[in-house]
This record gives sequence, structure tokens and C-alpha cells, in this order.
Amino acid sequence: MSKLHTKLIFGGSFDPIHLGHLQHIESLKQEFDPCEAILLPNALSPLKQKQFCLPEQRLRCLELAVAQSPNLQLDTRELKRQEPSYTLLSLQEFANESPHDSRIFVLGMDSLIHLDRWYKWRELFDYANLLVLNRPGYNRVLAPELRDFLAPRQVDSANALSQTEAGRIAFIQQQEIPISSSQIRDYLVSQPKHPDLKRWLPKSVYDYIQAEGIYQL
Repeated sequence: MSKLHTKLIFGGSFDPIHLGHLQHIESLKQEFDPCEAILLPNALSPLKQKQFCLPEQRLRCLELAVAQSPNLQLDTRELKRQEPSYTLLSLQEFANESPHDSRIFVLGMDSLIHLDRWYKWRELFDYANLLVLNRPGYNRVLAPELRDFLAPRQVDSANALSQTEAGRIAFIQQQEIPISSSQIRDYLVSQPKHPDLKRWLPKSVYDYIQAEGIYQL
């Protein structure tokens, strides 16, 4: 089968966005080249009860990061919603907008193991393919119902996802990048001038966070 026009959709809180996120995105852009890469930040995850900065501050961090990343688009539809961010709603919209594209929603293994807690999770496959970043430290141990649902939809090659609009799942091994948003937030509270922060954050994002005192008590 021939490759379809491909959209890589990266969802998450990005609270804050860091160089680990951007390195993973760049790696996958090269894997699926040519493709569109879309950053889809959520406003309020139904599975996360706390946000650590104001939505407009997080949006500004994302805008600064995307400005330094060629061919990365920022999609703010979920930030504009007043209700919790259900991934299904966004994927339905992407499918309506681009019905003939391969729509690939990217998530980590840490999210996949809880996929059966997502809103109408089975219907995600009606509107997109799923690409799972198989990170070291996460064993692929899934609930039986989830495992049995995914098994017939799995393909061996990540690139095979580009041959269909929706309905498939693939796993791809990604090099571990020892950066996490939670660790960055912890440092910004306890050691806001920690030298690692400059290594983990895009310079423009670091400068903005320091100037605004974001995440700091």
C-alpha cells in the first residue's frame, strides 16, 4: 500500500515543554518524513486534577518553543475548550478536517497502560492510529481487556501506520531522555537557578519562566 499524507499528533500537558519533548518529536518527524507534526496541548486532562501554571503562561512557553522548531505546528483547540480535554473529541475533529490523511496520535507507554481509563477509549481507533513510545522502565503489561482489544490492531512497523487513516497501533523504541516536566517543576520550586534547567529547557522558555517566576512558590 502507498503512504498517505501523514499527521503526527502529539498530545499532552507539556507543563512545561522541554527539550526531551522536542527531541522525541524531531526523531519521529524524521522517521515519518514527509509528515505534518502537530503539538496538541490539553487544557485540563480528565486524569490530572492539577495544573501548575496559568493556561496563558503554558501557552506562551509552547509558542516560544514552537518558534524555534521548524515545521512544528501548535494546535490550540483543546486550550480553548471550557470542559476537560477528551482526546476523542479532538481526533474526531481531525478526522472531519482531513478524512483521507493518516492521523497518528503519539503517546507514551505510561499513558497506554491507562488507556482503558480514557473517555470512550475504544472509539479512538475509529479516528486515528496510535503510535506508542516504548520507553525503558515501562513493561508492556496491560489489563487483559485492553491487551485483547489492541492485539488484532497491532502492526509490526511504525511506518505501516502511514498506509491507513485510522484503526491501527504500533510501538516504537525511543532512546531514553532523562528529562521530565515533574522534575523541572520540582527544581523550579526548590532550586530555581539549578544549572540543569538551562540544559533541559529551550533558552527562550527558560528565560520566560525565570522572568515570570512561573512554578515558583
